[in-house]
Amino acid sequence: MSENTEKVEFENELVKVVRVVTEGSGKHQVEGRGPRVVISLTDETETRTDQGGRREHIERKVGDVVFKDASSGHTIENNRAGRQEVIIVELKARALPKGK
Repeated sequence: MSENTEKVEFENELVKVVRVVTEGSGKHQVEGRGPRVVISLTDETETRTDQGGRREHIERKVGDVVFKDASSGHTIENNRAGRQEVIIVELKARALPKGK
């Protein structure tokens, strides 16, 4: 994969599975995401900046799994020299059948 890529690996009416690779010292701009599960495939040290300018320092290890609420957009900056890779499982809203 080339520098700072986002690739849809799978999608259906329930989920969208995305692989995100951010090269060393690179940035990844995200327009917005729904509620999601993030699975770390590499160690991560990054800074997340939301559209309002709020910054959050994040450190995760290989295999860490976290849930994140929906966001309207943010930038991820890789603070490591090496590449970082995550799988994001974005949950899609789906109406429950009546009576359930």
